[in-house]
Amino acid sequence: MTTPSTTAIPSKLPQDLLFNAEKMDEVVNSDSQTYLDRFGISRLTVRGATDSMRALNPRGAWVGPGTNYQARDLVSSGGNWYLCLEAHTSGSTFSGDAARWRPFQQLDSDVTLVFGSNGASDDSAAVVAANALGRPICPIGILHIATPTTITVPLAHVAGQCFTITSQVTINNGQPTRPEWWGVGQGKFRLATIAAAPGTVVEVRGTVAPSDFAYGFSSGGRYIDKPLKIRGQKMPRLSDDARSLVDGSIIQGMVLGWSDGLEFENIGIDCGHTVVTTYYGGTSSSGVTEALNITYPDNATKTAAGSPSTVPKRGIVLDNVIGLCDSPGAPNHAILLEGVADVRMRGSVIGVMGTHGVALKGRDIVAEDIQAYLNSTDALIIKTDSQSTAVATRISIANTVLNASAPAGVTPWAANTPTAGLRFEAAGSSIDNIYIGKAKIDGFPSSVDTVFGGNYTIWDVEFGSISSDQYGVSGTTCALKLEAAAGRNIRKWTIGTLDGRNCSIVGKFSFSQPAAVNNHVAIGTVRAQSAQVGLDVGSQSYVTVGTVIADTLSDGIYRITGTPYLSVGQERKDEATPNVFASSGGGLVPSLNATWSQVADKAVFAAKLRGGRKTLAGTIKPSTSNVITTLPQFLWPSKNEEFICRGRSGSVTAAVPVTVSIAGVVTVNALAGGTANCSDELTLDMTWD
Repeated sequence: MTTPSTTAIPSKLPQDLLFNAEKMDEVVNSDSQTYLDRFGISRLTVRGATDSMRALNPRGAWVGPGTNYQARDLVSSGGNWYLCLEAHTSGSTFSGDAARWRPFQQLDSDVTLVFGSNGASDDSAAVVAANALGRPICPIGILHIATPTTITVPLAHVAGQCFTITSQVTINNGQPTRPEWWGVGQGKFRLATIAAAPGTVVEVRGTVAPSDFAYGFSSGGRYIDKPLKIRGQKMPRLSDDARSLVDGSIIQGMVLGWSDGLEFENIGIDCGHTVVTTYYGGTSSSGVTEALNITYPDNATKTAAGSPSTVPKRGIVLDNVIGLCDSPGAPNHAILLEGVADVRMRGSVIGVMGTHGVALKGRDIVAEDIQAYLNSTDALIIKTDSQSTAVATRISIANTVLNASAPAGVTPWAANTPTAGLRFEAAGSSIDNIYIGKAKIDGFPSSVDTVFGGNYTIWDVEFGSISSDQYGVSGTTCALKLEAAAGRNIRKWTIGTLDGRNCSIVGKFSFSQPAAVNNHVAIGTVRAQSAQVGLDVGSQSYVTVGTVIADTLSDGIYRITGTPYLSVGQERKDEATPNVFASSGGGLVPSLNATWSQVADKAVFAAKLRGGRKTLAGTIKPSTSNVITTLPQFLWPSKNEEFICRGRSGSVTAAVPVTVSIAGVVTVNALAGGTANCSDELTLDMTWD
């Protein structure tokens, strides 16, 4: 704030002009009652002046004699309004009491004053008449509008309650509708959404108490049923203990909407522990203590064969929105979008606590940044259900941050026992066409996984990168777990980089290859650090990897079971990783037949996956059989392969033919038999497709 001078009025000093400009902003826009002028004198702001006016008590026409009047009563006499200066009992004429009254001056000659009856009578006619004048209406007192009335002119100088809670009013004047116009306490936000005309704005400043929004399990739900923009001034943040939302525009209690054109901007929906304890008896329940749900409002709508359950709600916008539930295990969604299409999620959309953080069941959803924290079942779920509009297709998410713990600087009041970070759940139909640019997922047993509720396909899924850290998580942990039983498919998955650390398995794959179906996962780079196994590939899974970087894996780079196809372009393994192929968990490891052995201090017998091809190398020694080994199926060639290797018997070296059959049988001297030309050692170095 500029420091002014004490120069007498009028001052032309630059600092005084700048000070006055700053003060004018404070006078007009501040919620404070007063401000200090250039000489340190306290004066009323516009808010203070209108609040002072609102403290007046309209009494209607003056009545005498014998009527008791109090200071700040307003009466009309002779077509003018007068303000009572002191308590008194009226005499026989108004002129005889004139010393106790002064003319009431309207705050602004360009507005129309309408004096409310505070619920004593119907003020509809006065409102209609004032509205017809076309000037802004300034309510004095509280208006009771018992007859349905639409206000099309602005409301001026409104700082608190101006309508009774039973008023039948529609606000369609181009200005935001505000909950405090119906007073403070529970239910006022819903009254504002009922009064606001379709396509208009409901503005939330500070915190509003819960309304009675709820999903209708056995009857109709209570929800927002028309296009509205719910606009706050600032998205709030979590309190330091995650019991509530603070420091922003906050709607307490559940918000349920089912309409085209619903928008939420710079707002928080707080169904946290403090709200649930204060307003819901300390008990979280499904459909009642959800945070923000844009979904079917009741079972009747959800199960209807025709409209509206078969018609998605379109044009949904979330712009910097946070939803908070009671606890990690609360049976609720922090953010649920279901049965929707053409959705835009701008800024950050954050779901905290509840079994589900952010749930997406819709089509054509574009999100900039999705975050979720402290969720027990899944932080972000992309899911289909049985309803025809509860789909998951054409979803694009630029960035997502999912954490089983709280954000930095927050110590949550309740502990979390998490399950999955990002879950794809095909419960009612297939999932397809999903793009996620960057996923940072920490603290879950499964960072990314798949779940099926029937014979469906999860396909055309693309990640730019997945980064997972599962430090401190107990049990078997996987950064990426793609599993599908027979009849269920995982097709056309593409992942740029999979970076997994501090886990049991970085990538686990187990799915089949039905006829005419190409189930396939392609990964550019896998970075596996401080894990047990890099890639666990089983069943008939088809997985291709450009580069595998193994750093401190306790068991091996690969665990192969079943009959999968695994292709690796490049492989880098540090010395702390003991094996290429892990034998734990039934892992298949190429091994020599009992009659063959490793030659000491020479190249170790081993198979490798490099350049998309298979390699078998090492220096070994035969005994009686000319069959070296039978390879696991994932190493079988597509056709019989023949190679010439180097053998030695005593001081004589020889070219030794070695064959690898399509059944993986590796044989030396297949035609001649025996091992005479390599009785001391045979050096293998064979590569095939």
